[in-house]
Amino acid sequence: MSSANDQLTNTSFVLLGFLDSHPHSGYDIKRIADHSTRFFWQISYGQIYPDLKRLAGLGLAAEQAGSRGGRTRNVYRITAKGRQALRAWLQQTHPGSFEMRDELLLKLFFSDSAGPNVKRAILKQMRLREEAAIAELKSVEPHARGQGVGHGPARLEVLMGGIKLHETYLNHLKDLEKNLA
Repeated sequence: MSSANDQLTNTSFVLLGFLDSHPHSGYDIKRIADHSTRFFWQISYGQIYPDLKRLAGLGLAAEQAGSRGGRTRNVYRITAKGRQALRAWLQQTHPGSFEMRDELLLKLFFSDSAGPNVKRAILKQMRLREEAAIAELKSVEPHARGQGVGHGPARLEVLMGGIKLHETYLNHLKDLEKNLA
């Protein structure tokens, strides 16, 4: 016999996590995710809307008609069953998955055969991207330090870890550029 959690994906848990703090429309969730979880777990509208319907069908979320700015938007709220599923997922002890997909890193991996100028150009692109990512994450920090609905210390801790991760990676890229010079 399978439980509701067996039918859920990580995207399902992202949605339940956002609904846990406040009812949201699919549009709201995408907007919030684009300024928070997308830095480490990206979701698309193509995932959000079908999954919200599925969560409602499983009794983990409840759909209610709503409107914002003259537009009709269905708003979803987490149910007690959904909150229980989210808590069970949070308490799982398996190591979880880590996937990194970085086209520039892939190019760097194969760049030795293309010569130092190509490698230098790839490293520069990577360095500029990391600098932009750090600036963007730091611009989110004041908001993450705020005490709004659904803002707890864990979100700030993840943000600060992301900044440190990108700063460390940036330092590594600078070292590679220096060694190439």
